Amino acid sequence: MRVCVIECRLCIIGLAASHSIPRLGKQVTSINYNVGKVDRLQNQVQGKRKKGGIWMEVSSPLCEIKCTDGSEFLVLACVRGHLIEINRRLVDDPSLLSSPQKVRSGSPSLKCE
Repeated sequence: MRVCVIECRLCIIGLAASHSIPRLGKQVTSINYNVGKVDRLQNQVQGKRKKGGIWMEVSSPLCEIKCTDGSEFLVLACVRGHLIEINRRLVDDPSLLSSPQKVRSGSPSLKCE
């Protein structure tokens, strides 16, 4: 996992270029955000301070990634904080995670506060 920290206490979490998916060229078929007790796509925040996000612990699951070869990867939050946003481009086109160039260019999966 790759965690980018911005000075306003936001963390952008994504796959590192050394992760098995981009490194081995695995093709992603789907990303399931309905893991744990709450569907992460239903997360809603309000206001300037982004109140109302789902609280995430270090070991909280963010999503489950399924590949064409049958392998599955559970992505964990890696940091404590509130879930602010899910990258909607990954919902529409999960194959974005398959390319090492696009992973390196910073396609985040979520933001935690």
